[in-house]
Amino acid sequence: MRVTGLLYVGLEVPSLDVGQQFYRQFGLEPVEQADSLTFRCVGRDQDQLVLGEGPAKRLAYIAFSVTQGSLPAFTRHLERHGVPLGDAPAGAPQGGIWLRDPEGTWVNLRDERPAAPRSFEAGAYNVGNSYDRIDKAQWLDVRDTRAGPRRLGHTLFFSADVFGMERFYGETLGLRVSDRITGRVSFLNCGTGDHHVFGFLPSSHRGLHHLSFEVSGIDEMAMGAQVMAAGGHRELAAARLRRPARCLVSDSASGIPSEPRAQVLNGPPYSFCNG
Repeated sequence: MRVTGLLYVGLEVPSLDVGQQFYRQFGLEPVEQADSLTFRCVGRDQDQLVLGEGPAKRLAYIAFSVTQGSLPAFTRHLERHGVPLGDAPAGAPQGGIWLRDPEGTWVNLRDERPAAPRSFEAGAYNVGNSYDRIDKAQWLDVRDTRAGPRRLGHTLFFSADVFGMERFYGETLGLRVSDRITGRVSFLNCGTGDHHVFGFLPSSHRGLHHLSFEVSGIDEMAMGAQVMAAGGHRELAAARLRRPARCLVSDSASGIPSEPRAQVLNGPPYSFCNG
């Protein structure tokens, strides 16, 4: 009985039309629902981002997959921990069980397996002593490339109590600490696979810091940034793109095949974002 993966994040925005324009340009596919707008990665049959209309931009909910058949056991486990269950928020996907974390964010646990990301042809790169591309100009192949995110890799939330949230998601949902920079950030994983799928950064209040989508490589990341800049989104921090809701959308490839181990870094804090 444990959380096995990150499925989607739900946001409220004042205009679904503006949100659709931005995320389509980013490379996601919109799927219109009755009261919301859902986005998926091209070639992947899984919701990754759900936008609902509201008076202000805000974080609404997050959904995780769990071990198949474990929802009844999770229900009893949550009852023992004094965590009440509720109905799905308006406009949110139905199904699974719903609860609120200590800061009020809705959490959806779903008995489903994360879909496999879209496959792609690996490009030839000259790296170090490996020369896989001879007499071939890479820019000729990538000049017309458009970013096509393969999957939602991870998300980070702002929190007024990082360690309290880390403890809640660990003890209640079974997420594990991957790494921690004390007072700066905590990264959480689901076990074997990605280094982290979730995490928290300190702030005065809860909110969404960024969503990170996996792409096929550095060329697609750079061309995607160029497309977004051409569309007027020019505030770039590293490989991250600022979106209208003042959070960060980033391209990443975070897969690690071995079991992550918790590590506390006590050196000088490193700033993971600008602004």
